[in-house]
Amino acid sequence: MNSSSLGHLLALLAVIVLIAGLVWRIVSVSRRTRAVTHATGLVGFGGWLALLALSQTLSPVVTLLALPQLLAQPHRSRSDTFAAILIIALALIQTFVTIAMWRKRRYFRKAFVIQSAVMLLFLALALLGAAMRPDPSSDSAVPPAIVSFVGIFAWMLYVLRSVRVRNTFRRGGPEDPEKTVEAF
Repeated sequence: MNSSSLGHLLALLAVIVLIAGLVWRIVSVSRRTRAVTHATGLVGFGGWLALLALSQTLSPVVTLLALPQLLAQPHRSRSDTFAAILIIALALIQTFVTIAMWRKRRYFRKAFVIQSAVMLLFLALALLGAAMRPDPSSDSAVPPAIVSFVGIFAWMLYVLRSVRVRNTFRRGGPEDPEKTVEAF
């Protein structure tokens, strides 16, 4: 077993442990807020918000996984260096939003919308860069970009319209029943 495959194995193990830890955290938080949920409406990391929490927590890691591929090119241009800086900036924004989500900060919804707008801007820049390249392989970037646009808008609408998100990220939190909104 060479060092490259050992490194891949360790990275895979780290991702599996991270996912298991996230699932455990979501389940434990969901169990603790279950009693509050029946009394005050939809509150806490359950339902679709649990899926958003999982994807939001993994997003900085997934974003940073694009960096080695970009930096491994032998002849990097200025645009590749600029793209690497943008990837690091996006990972920092995603980390900030993830911390705001897990700490149930009031500004999470606004921060998530800003993060989504930045991601849409980066996606538009990537499509523009792919359109400016002369090689025909740049056309293959359009279908994943459409899926990304739809996914980003779907999560943005969920964060803005969901009763569970509104109740979870309030000043009073789940312990303050007067400030929660009933689902029906």
